[in-house]
Amino acid sequence: MQLRETSFTQQCETDDFCPGRTQPAAEKLADTLQSQLINAFETAIDQGMQPMDALAVILSWVSSEMLRIQSDQAGRSSW
Repeated sequence: MQLRETSFTQQCETDDFCPGRTQPAAEKLADTLQSQLINAFETAIDQGMQPMDALAVILSWVSSEMLRIQSDQAGRSSW
């Protein structure tokens, strides 16, 4: 289920990752991710999805990603 028509980070959101910035790149990326999640959540609600259903989709995705990462880490540690 697609929650947003455009889910890619715009180039302008990542162009300023360079040394000397006051905000670390990881913090900036976390802010960008959070912003996109909020935008997707609000878009889903605007298009008629129930808030609890939208949150369930987000939690399902997070759970799947956590399992995938754990699986990848387990595969690397067995080498």
